Amino acid sequence: MSNRYEEIMERGRRKQAVYTSFLKSLKKKRIPQLDAMFIKANDSAFQHINCLSCGRCCSHLGPKLNDKDINRLSKTQRMKPVRFIDSYLRRDEDGDMVFQSMPCVFLGADGLCLVYTDRPTACRDYPHMDSGRQKNRIPVHIENLLHCPAVILATEYLYSAGM
Repeated sequence: MSNRYEEIMERGRRKQAVYTSFLKSLKKKRIPQLDAMFIKANDSAFQHINCLSCGRCCSHLGPKLNDKDINRLSKTQRMKPVRFIDSYLRRDEDGDMVFQSMPCVFLGADGLCLVYTDRPTACRDYPHMDSGRQKNRIPVHIENLLHCPAVILATEYLYSAGM
């Protein structure tokens, strides 16, 4: 990961309490354009972040895999879905299918995803700041402050907007 991303992560660690409190306050407010503001914040963050040169989510967070993900990845690995599940997945405490361990088994030594075109939906959508129902996603964003420089930049954008 680049030094710039490390600097963003360090800034996020220093301001974690402030950003956590701020995001929690958004959950309590009635802001009609909240989803649109998150999309703008997400777009602004990704003008400065290239996920393919970071990979923190692949090292620290595991996606929830749905049936389509499992079928797609099992084909990529030339395995039957049952064998793919037995080889790579487990059920977590919520009953969701997740990878058995982290970092992701498909994270290459070069930090690139070995199954990028066929990656799980949750990986494609991460960090989940550019879709609807953001008020419901705030607890996830708070957790992601610990792992994703884009979430930190997006939170800074929202914070500076004086919401």
